[in-house]
Amino acid sequence: MMYSVKEISVLVNEAIQKRKFPTEPAELYEPLEYIMQLEGKRFRPCLLLLAKNLFSNEICRILSYVYPYS
Repeated sequence: MMYSVKEISVLVNEAIQKRKFPTEPAELYEPLEYIMQLEGKRFRPCLLLLAKNLFSNEICRILSYVYPYS
């Protein structure tokens, strides 16, 4: 199945939203939480999944490598 850019964008957004960082030390993980909420952090993963989708339908599996523990 060939995914559209919109569908891949939704998958990436869902993976980022599910990603949970530890709470301690707060000085380390609070900035990471903030940075990951920025829209610019979705461009490269979308490109990666679009490229992967050219050769394989297993794009959901690669999300576990891009955003582990999500």
